[in-house]
Amino acid sequence: MLRLLALAAGLVLLGLLALLVLARRGAPLRLPANEVLAAELEVPETEQPLESLDEDSDLRRESRPDAPPRVYGRLLLAGEPALAQGGKVRVLFEDHHASPFSAEDAHARLEDDDARLRSYQSRVASVRRDGWWYVDLPGRCWVVQAEFVPSVRTPEMPPVLAAALLDDPALANERPQRNGKQQRRFLAQREAIPSFQRIEKPVERGKLEVTLTVEPGLVAQGVVLDARTQAPVVGAQVALKNMKSPRLVCQTQADGSFRMTGIDPRDLRPVDGTVGFVVQSPQHTTALRETPWEEGQQGIVAFRVFLEPKGR
Repeated sequence: MLRLLALAAGLVLLGLLALLVLARRGAPLRLPANEVLAAELEVPETEQPLESLDEDSDLRRESRPDAPPRVYGRLLLAGEPALAQGGKVRVLFEDHHASPFSAEDAHARLEDDDARLRSYQSRVASVRRDGWWYVDLPGRCWVVQAEFVPSVRTPEMPPVLAAALLDDPALANERPQRNGKQQRRFLAQREAIPSFQRIEKPVERGKLEVTLTVEPGLVAQGVVLDARTQAPVVGAQVALKNMKSPRLVCQTQADGSFRMTGIDPRDLRPVDGTVGFVVQSPQHTTALRETPWEEGQQGIVAFRVFLEPKGR
């Protein structure tokens, strides 16, 4: 009787262990739900040009039976068409085309998160002028997500402005390069902010349509004036300090006004409830203008900056 009870207990224990293993294998990938992933991870990337399609072609039409699986879509613009110009779409996926299992089974058989991270790949396509994009996958895949990556311009960083931006412990770079050194901080200009759509589906043949929304993000605007003459300061650089690299920058116009676009609230790193704007002009003393910011705020209130002239 004791032997039978011991055998029964052993079988129950083995059953529980098997259930735990299956639950582990079938668990969804634990990744941040509010981040653009391929931009954060070291993911092999393949650029896919769109020369094979003109703007009259409709990606919704059925493809050939032997065509590779395709992920495609048309960007939804929450603003002017210029938001998407020069942008790209990156599709993040697990490549299981060489596996004997289906994409869904192969995805479930991955034993731990580290293995899944190592299996990531991505394909990138430029967005057509009409807003359509597509990527062809190598075969059976588990598609994780699609991301819109806006076009970014990188103007020169004046040494004085660079010193003012880097002399702040709140700006510690959280994403080092592969060689262990900190990435070079740089200035950027953009019209839109990144966006993404989680998918978590197997794609083995045919087409999968994905909707991505392109949004302008927050806008900071104001005017820069000479503190003594009240005249507008033309060509001053206005850079947003408290955010992840790259730092956004814009330049004042003939009337001293400036307008900074493409501010992603997820990138802001306020200090004591404020974000700071560094304003630099060769003829004036560099100034820091802080403005209140808290999570969930819908916009940045327009403000003025008065610069003290040098050598007077």
